[in-house]
Amino acid sequence: MYVDVDHDGAQETVMLLSCSPQGSDYKVLVFDRDTAGAIVTLGQVVGSAGSEGRQGTDIETIWQVQAGDGGQVRVDVGEYRPCCDMAQASQHQWRTYGWNGTAFAQTGGPTAFGPNPNITDVTVAAGKLTMTATGSGTWAGTLTVTVHNNAQFATPGKLRIAFGVPDTWTVQAVSGCTIQPDELPVPCLSGSIPAGGSKVFTLKVTAPAAPQQSEGSVYSSAQDDQGRGYPFRNNNVAPAKFQIVQG
Repeated sequence: MYVDVDHDGAQETVMLLSCSPQGSDYKVLVFDRDTAGAIVTLGQVVGSAGSEGRQGTDIETIWQVQAGDGGQVRVDVGEYRPCCDMAQASQHQWRTYGWNGTAFAQTGGPTAFGPNPNITDVTVAAGKLTMTATGSGTWAGTLTVTVHNNAQFATPGKLRIAFGVPDTWTVQAVSGCTIQPDELPVPCLSGSIPAGGSKVFTLKVTAPAAPQQSEGSVYSSAQDDQGRGYPFRNNNVAPAKFQIVQG
């Protein structure tokens, strides 16, 4: 993109650069020519904070740049830096920057990111799982799980509930979600939960023998259509524990 950022009558080159070793980092740079015609860097318009930045607060993603009025540069920025199968949770925010003679400074647009609807904030509670012997030699029980959405927005994407029970056990959904049987720990997918709302999930669990494990875990998260997880508020990913007892 070409913009006369320094108002000298000649257009400078504005370039968005990205580096993606694990997650992506970004810089918006402006290039000019010196009196000998050599290409030189005029300055950095803005850059992402990278892995050392504060997710949800700092600029972590830059999508594109556009020419603004009067030689200014508009930049589309976001506040999350997805990595390692995480969903892109950033909000799009256009900010404007101008050359002040020595450096680029923000001249327009928001200066902070507001509440983000793509952040998960849920509380999980699970009842006791009482396993009872059946006539066929197996053991069976029913587990009830309640997920409460603490956020001011509906949970993003699909809700994912994963059950940490022994690999030899079978989990079947009775109500509330759809089991994904080929994954461990066994996940169950559901629609989103409204802001401040709760959803109850009931599952039937069977085991080939008397349970030896006295405790299990339930994890809840939200994911996009590609199965990539959305971030948690305050990195709160602690699972709910539940007792496994013989009836």
